[in-house]
Amino acid sequence: GFGTAGGMGAGYWICAVLGCIGLPIVPMVYAAVLMMLILRVFKNIRNKDFLSYAGYVLAIVLTVALNVAARNLDEVRMEDVQNFIGSSGALSAVFRLFLPTVRFLEAGILEASPLPMVLFYLISAAFVAVCFLLAQKLYLPAVLGMGESGSGKRKMTAREVEKTVRRRKAAATFGWIEWKKLYRTPAYFMNCVLLGLFWPLLILVLAGISLFTSGEGGGIAELLKALTSGQLKPLLSGDAAVAAAVLASGCFTGFLALMCQVSSTAVSRQGKNFEFLKCIPLSWEDQIRGLLSSGIGVGLAGSLPYVLALNVAAVVFGLPPVTLLYSALMTVLFVLFVNYQQLFFDILWPKLNWENETAAVKQNYRVLLSMLLDAAAAAALLGAGYAACTVLDLNIHLVTCTLLAVLAALTAVMRRLLYTRGAAVLSETELS
Repeated sequence: GFGTAGGMGAGYWICAVLGCIGLPIVPMVYAAVLMMLILRVFKNIRNKDFLSYAGYVLAIVLTVALNVAARNLDEVRMEDVQNFIGSSGALSAVFRLFLPTVRFLEAGILEASPLPMVLFYLISAAFVAVCFLLAQKLYLPAVLGMGESGSGKRKMTAREVEKTVRRRKAAATFGWIEWKKLYRTPAYFMNCVLLGLFWPLLILVLAGISLFTSGEGGGIAELLKALTSGQLKPLLSGDAAVAAAVLASGCFTGFLALMCQVSSTAVSRQGKNFEFLKCIPLSWEDQIRGLLSSGIGVGLAGSLPYVLALNVAAVVFGLPPVTLLYSALMTVLFVLFVNYQQLFFDILWPKLNWENETAAVKQNYRVLLSMLLDAAAAAALLGAGYAACTVLDLNIHLVTCTLLAVLAALTAVMRRLLYTRGAAVLSETELS
């Protein structure tokens, strides 16, 4: 906009493009040096996995905070920002101190002169050279042994041994081992478990923030007024409210079940250790039960409590109690169907050849295909129910019971396929 309004020539646009290309160099150097320092300081610290989890959660929290701050920027005028920066000499001085290339970039663009742009790139190159010099002293010593953690040896007491070594059923033991792999491997825990558990909380937080920040608190004030005055009771007492609650529960559960990638990577996560599954004295059906247990557990933990809590609150304010039963059944059936289908797909096309744990989860296109199939099935069921209620004007209770019956039948069919065809394919799978 500035260049067009000012009628700038070709030199201005060339310098502007070159400036956009070279501007991130210095900040990226600062970020690289900071990461090397963090790696060096926390190289041999105990509970290193906990720091990875904490950093992941902190990144999500910062993302939400930035999202909230960006929503509030609509009320801030550009003139106010310029006046604040211009009146704060100390802030401007610190900014120019840490980013010394900005003054040359500014001069080069405004004057369309090549000399300031040459100085801009020379200083950026000097920053990169210093970064490489520091990397020789910091990076390699920090990376070597990065996967190791400091620990101290101690003798276990008899009670600790008794607590650790306990008798379980073979399938339950196999499932417990798979769960330990999930939460003890940062790549698996953050991409498979934490996302499934964190998404519903994130959705509720964003919804709450939207209520509190809409129109000087008008959103939350109107909601509280409606709750206390009984205005919601007539709205929640009809069949339309039941339909809306069932549809919302289905969409919410379907989305959360898709985001949980535990079952969709259960076989792929075995990698080179897949041959171990053929050696243990455990039937393929029991191994499938063990692989399913973690995915179903995480899926239910990340969806059912929230669905029940929201529906219970709605029932208190007038929603028919039968909606609670509908929502709970739909949630359980959706979670079971999605986990059966995802594990079945992973058995048919596993990704067993990978170099690190992250590749088994994030570089696995089969996960995306499985998610798309589940999304299509959920959209078809919920869309059919919506059309039956709105277009055909059928009774919501009849439509809901029919949808639950269809979903239960699909879940039973997928479970049958998993324990028959899936077990046969597992027994024939070989590492290539």
